[in-house]
Amino acid sequence: MNNSTKITKKIPKKLIAIGIFFIVSIVLFHFYNSINLDNNSIQQDNIIMDYTIYPSTIPENQLLRIKEAKELYSRAFDDQIFYTVQDPDELVKFIKHAWQWDKNAMPYYYDLLHWHDLYDENVREDGYISFTEFMKKYRDQLVDDTGKPLVEPVVFKNRDMKSYLWNKFADLKYPKFAYEKGGKFSPCKGNKNEEYLPCTDEQLKESIKYYNYALEGGYHCYEHLTARMLFQQGYHYKNNDFEKINKLTEYRKSLTPEDLKLAIDYTEIMAEHSSIIGILRVTEAYLYGLGREQDLVKAYAWTL
Repeated sequence: MNNSTKITKKIPKKLIAIGIFFIVSIVLFHFYNSINLDNNSIQQDNIIMDYTIYPSTIPENQLLRIKEAKELYSRAFDDQIFYTVQDPDELVKFIKHAWQWDKNAMPYYYDLLHWHDLYDENVREDGYISFTEFMKKYRDQLVDDTGKPLVEPVVFKNRDMKSYLWNKFADLKYPKFAYEKGGKFSPCKGNKNEEYLPCTDEQLKESIKYYNYALEGGYHCYEHLTARMLFQQGYHYKNNDFEKINKLTEYRKSLTPEDLKLAIDYTEIMAEHSSIIGILRVTEAYLYGLGREQDLVKAYAWTL
C-alpha cells in the first residue's frame, strides 16, 4: 500500500515537469522565430534602393523586341499550369537580358519572381524544376559576354519598385510601358463600372501623349488613340458591354479641325486593315463631312 501511494504522488509531479518543459519549448520556439522574422524585415528595409534607370549593357542590335521577350519568357517558364522552369537554357538566356537592363525583358522577370513567391514549393511534374532549383544548378551560367558573373539588379529586390520603373520607362517612351500607361487615364468609368463618363481634357491629353509614344515605338494602338482623340469618354463605346457605340457626330467639342482630320487619318489606317471600328468611322467621316470632305459615294463605298 505504501509503495502504491508513493507512485500516485510522484505521477502528478512528473506530469507537471513535462508540461512545463513543453510550455518553455513552445515559448522559445516562437521567440526565436520572431527574432528571425524581425531580422528578415530589417534586412528588407535596409536594402538601399537605386532609382537610376540604367542603359542596357547589351548591344542595341541584340536587345529583345517586345514580342521576342514575351516568347522567350513563355518558352523558359510556365506561368499557366505548373509555374515551373520548363527550359533552363532559355531561362538562362532570358535572365541575362533582364539582369542587363533589357527593358522589354524586365517586366516578365518581375512576373517570374511573382510566381516564384507563390508557387515555388509546389510539387513538380516530371521534367520541370523550380526556380530555386534552377538557380542552384545554373547560377554559374549567368554571365555577360566577357564571362563576368552577372548580378541581379537591386530593383528586383523590392517589388514596389515595379510601378516606379514602369512609369519611368513610359516617360522615356519605351512603347510597351507607354501603351500601358496610356490606359491609366481613360476611359472614365462610372460608379457601377457600366456607363463611361466624360473624362477631363487633361486626362485625355495624358492618354493621347502616351499612346503617341507607343505608336512612335511601333505599337499599332490606333483604336485606343483615336478613341481618346475623338470622344470625351475616351472610348468608342458608351459602356463596357459594347452595346452602345458613340457616333462620330458626338466628337469632342474641344477637338480642333486638324486633330479631327488626323484622327480620321488613323481610323482609315485601321479600316484598310479590316477594322470594323475603322470602317465605321471613315464611313461616318464622309457621310457627315467630319475630317473629310462630305462625299456620299465614298461613304457608301466604305460600307461595301
